[in-house]
Amino acid sequence: IDNISVTLDTLTTVVEEQGIGAINIQNPVRGLMEVYHKRPISLQLYDMSGREVLSDQLSGNRSIIDVNHLNAGIYLAVFSNERGDRHAEKVVVQH
Repeated sequence: IDNISVTLDTLTTVVEEQGIGAINIQNPVRGLMEVYHKRPISLQLYDMSGREVLSDQLSGNRSIIDVNHLNAGIYLAVFSNERGDRHAEKVVVQH
């Protein structure tokens, strides 16, 4: 992890992965997950039992993903690009 900054009760994780580019996620997530990214990527979100609960293609520089339908808890977000480069990040969903 290149940089972590804390603001109030929100943790912002900035990750620069080779091939993936910079990914910035607000954690914990309350209702809407904001992801800032430099290039198009795909997102798969898994619960702690390993079940995929969300899959989405993210384009542009900012994506907002609705997670209101998910139970509060810890999830694994896996980001990947068209070349198959991957990065995994823990996401905490709160309501």
